[in-house]
Amino acid sequence: MNKIIKTIFLIAIILLAKTGAKAQINFKEKQIIKDNYFAILNDNKSTTVTSRNENLVLNVITKYNKNFIFKLTSNYSDDLGFDHKKYCLFYNGIEVIGMDFVLHEKANQIKYLNGTFEDIVNPNLVASLSEHNATQSAKLFFKSKNNLINNNKIIIEDVGICLTKKVLNINSTYCLVYRFNVKSNFTDGIKI
Repeated sequence: MNKIIKTIFLIAIILLAKTGAKAQINFKEKQIIKDNYFAILNDNKSTTVTSRNENLVLNVITKYNKNFIFKLTSNYSDDLGFDHKKYCLFYNGIEVIGMDFVLHEKANQIKYLNGTFEDIVNPNLVASLSEHNATQSAKLFFKSKNNLINNNKIIIEDVGICLTKKVLNINSTYCLVYRFNVKSNFTDGIKI
């Protein structure tokens, strides 16, 4: 009986060691300049492409926060055999504008990555306007800026929420905003 317990214990230690080895991500080079990230990964089995490992690499480089999740939003392959996968950051399920990473992969290995990231501390998750007031304000803005007469129809589509900073205020905090497309007979569509 004692021998069986020792064998089970030894198997458990080996499995934990193998799991830990897979979870280790080694960077050949890593640069972080302000909020811009660039890293080259070592060629090893831990960077073999799986959705688990892709998220693990992103979590390691951004020093994982349980409120963050990266979601694959686009993917394309180039003529050199690289796959380029764009991951956008979501905070508590809300997309964060301007924070994303691209993983560059070849031969089923993550080779390097680049992106923009900044820790989000206490974002304002309450909109200061209702969805109706935000879309009405956008309609009025486009009518006044384009000197439109009343028969021009403005259509608001794809209304959603996201987190962003005020564009011209570098010290602003992240806040909840509405994002939507504005269409009319004077434009093909402007995304705001």
